[in-house]
Amino acid sequence: MGSGFSTYDPLENRQSIYCYKGTDILINKENIRDAKALAEYEADITMIRQYELENEQTVKGKFGITHLIRINCKKQ
Repeated sequence: MGSGFSTYDPLENRQSIYCYKGTDILINKENIRDAKALAEYEADITMIRQYELENEQTVKGKFGITHLIRINCKKQ
């Protein structure tokens, strides 16, 4: 939990090396620096990839919601 003085606390104000300077937007391949535009782009790409998995069968398997949850929740 922060000190309540984040303007003066360097630990709370440290810029992430993974974000564009002065933002909390992750550096990305498309160089999209607007949070809303990036979210829309990510949603579109996710939908396209989901379609490809389900219909073009580039990778074998049934990639419905249950399968994807199992992949993402698999214990390491």
